[in-house]
Amino acid sequence: MSYIESIEQDGEEAVVATDSECKKARKEIQLRVAKEKAMDLMQDFICLSTCAIFEPATFKEVMQSDEARQWKDAIDVEYEALLQNGTWKLVPQRKTGRVSLLKPSDVYVDNESAKKLAKTQVFHSRTKRIDVRHHFIRERIELKQIYVKRVPGE
Repeated sequence: MSYIESIEQDGEEAVVATDSECKKARKEIQLRVAKEKAMDLMQDFICLSTCAIFEPATFKEVMQSDEARQWKDAIDVEYEALLQNGTWKLVPQRKTGRVSLLKPSDVYVDNESAKKLAKTQVFHSRTKRIDVRHHFIRERIELKQIYVKRVPGE
């Protein structure tokens, strides 16, 4: 629709429109711009949702993907960096495929500290997370990774 007309008068172009026609034209332009913006946003959203990047979660998925060669190269580069930094060392895999401890580690416990903590909150700032550590230790004891020995108190 055209609300504004241009006419030629005496060789010059002139625009003839009323105020109401100008308002209608402005509203139509604003509506058209808003629709175009909405369509652009919708296209961006569709592109993002359909072009989502898939990253494999396991080594098996990596080796079965189309980009297996690139993933293998990235793994090799990361492994070399770990070796050069001395942060990791490759050791031969055990025949059983399991990693186990030879014997549980010994942890010595002083029950006097627990008694003092129960009586007074002086040690509170140092023991805010004692419950988390307690659960961690208890889990390790159940897995027989550590053994707790009592230290005799006075």
